[in-house]
Amino acid sequence: MPLPGHLIPMVPAGSIGLQAQQALKANNAQPIQDNHPFFAVHNIPHPTKRLRAGTTKMHPSKTSTTPRNLCALKWIISNPKGTTDEFGTYYNSLSAEGKEKWEKLSVKAKEPEKTATE
Repeated sequence: MPLPGHLIPMVPAGSIGLQAQQALKANNAQPIQDNHPFFAVHNIPHPTKRLRAGTTKMHPSKTSTTPRNLCALKWIISNPKGTTDEFGTYYNSLSAEGKEKWEKLSVKAKEPEKTATE
């Protein structure tokens, strides 16, 4: 029994350390089990941010020179409210020639710029 004026800890048995468990045994106190009514009422799940599939707005990088990103920079001009899923569908539907165009532009964009004296 706890001494008058001392509180019994109200934590799940599995979440307390070894020393605390030993202290509970020394005082003949019983930890509250996870299925205790206290936890049924107070165990509120953390809110999670849930996005519906396909609702993430497309934001291409201003500095990336990958073929996909260069294509996205052009695509977003015509589709300012376009989503990542919509762009993915567009890019994946490009023909081999269409993707090759972006690959060539990507290679060119990655070449070091020539100075005026060369």
